[in-house]
Amino acid sequence: MTIFTSMHEVLTAEVERLHDSKFSQAQLTDLRRSTRKKYDCIQLIAPYDGRKMPTQAEFHPHKCHDISPTGFSFWLDKPVTVTHLIVALGEVPFLFFVVEIVHQAYEPAEEPGGWRIGCRFIRRVER
Repeated sequence: MTIFTSMHEVLTAEVERLHDSKFSQAQLTDLRRSTRKKYDCIQLIAPYDGRKMPTQAEFHPHKCHDISPTGFSFWLDKPVTVTHLIVALGEVPFLFFVVEIVHQAYEPAEEPGGWRIGCRFIRRVER
């Protein structure tokens, strides 16, 4: 089993769990390769320099927007200036993932502060 296959299975299971949970919403359809589900929760996110894991103090809570087996998006009050992040998904013990920023859109009508940051999962981080 490859790392991607393992990560995809973990994320697919998380999306299915969310689908059956209080976060479940109507299915979102667009041009993405995988279906996204509404993910209205707070998760911890930190900048990633590609070398070392961020410290606990570098993680900050951010309101998420949606999630799929291939990525997720969250809200921020300004555009992101880095290319990669570490996200701690789920509940304790968190699942940590390296993500790449693939899209940033200013949508103040949707969320105060208004920047929706779209991310693609790169790999799971084993701690």
